[in-house]
Amino acid sequence: MTSPNLSNGHTNGLIEDQKIGVESMVSGKYKFLTIDISDQTLQVNGDVALVRHYFTADTHNARLLLCEARSFTNLKNKSETMTSYCSSDL
Repeated sequence: MTSPNLSNGHTNGLIEDQKIGVESMVSGKYKFLTIDISDQTLQVNGDVALVRHYFTADTHNARLLLCEARSFTNLKNKSETMTSYCSSDL
């Protein structure tokens, strides 16, 4: 499950939208062996909610992926933007 407004930024400058991110997972480019989501916080300010968490994973090529993810949701019109910043790439 991802947001249609997904924006995933990698340390090498690559930015993936939802379509490219899903294609990468379906094609096998990204193979997650473990996934851990931790330190999730929720902050509501008026009609906007901000959710943050850390995403840590082991992948098929033995690299550790650590991302800080942020999701902004407009509670009034239900629009969502999700962005994650990753410290290592697959």
